[in-house]
Amino acid sequence: KSPKIYVYELPSVYTVIPFGDRPLHQGIAERILTSGHRVLDGDSADYFYIPINIRMAPKAALEDMFKYIQDTWPFWNRKGGADHMIVITGDWGPCSLIQEDTSFCWPRTCRIPEMIKNMIVLH
Repeated sequence: KSPKIYVYELPSVYTVIPFGDRPLHQGIAERILTSGHRVLDGDSADYFYIPINIRMAPKAALEDMFKYIQDTWPFWNRKGGADHMIVITGDWGPCSLIQEDTSFCWPRTCRIPEMIKNMIVLH
């Protein structure tokens, strides 16, 4: 069944979802896990899903998590993260990661954080 999606098994410090946050992140993760598209062998995967609530994570934790992925698995470096997916549940998508006040951040002028600029961002 295609596409084949590898789901990273991350330590709970990165994956715990705070109560009351938007359910999109959890819904997409559950859908991938139960859809039949998940593969356990990353070498056979078309895409890689990072199950983190990126909207609620501090920037330092995100940087640690991306470093952990790059140091633990070889898949990131194959395409520079371009085949990796994350969910950002905030209204401003990737812009919500770079500034507290998003009132002046418009999608066409937003500076996408280096760590996610090549990734597939679902929001």
